[in-house]
Amino acid sequence: MPKIRIIEYFNFIILTTDLIKITNNDVVMVSIGQDMTDFEKLSLGELDGKRYAKRKGGNIVLGFFTGLIGTGIVYLTSSQYPSFEAMNGPNKAIIDDPAYLKGYEKGAKSKSGGNALIGTAAWVALILIAAAGA
Repeated sequence: MPKIRIIEYFNFIILTTDLIKITNNDVVMVSIGQDMTDFEKLSLGELDGKRYAKRKGGNIVLGFFTGLIGTGIVYLTSSQYPSFEAMNGPNKAIIDDPAYLKGYEKGAKSKSGGNALIGTAAWVALILIAAAGA
């Protein structure tokens, strides 16, 4: 005799004896009655920090004009807190958690430093092209 499974989907309860597949592209997180670990919060914060980092263009320009010194300064001094987009994003429930904030700062710092490094690489490429032409 097949088992009857009860699946609760939003406010609907589906009684079925067959396997069904529910596809929803808007699902952000599936929770099974347990809290997220600090590592999971840190990872989500890092991803959001990379996604919502600010001053991307400014960091590229700074890296272009100041080279590795500017890249180092950006990486060491960049301290960004969750932006408005992050506060209204899919992880807004954990936005005040210390592990999430630590991850957010790490991700934003990584993104900002990477953008400054792109500017530095462009400057080096320009110097090499100018030297090759001379």
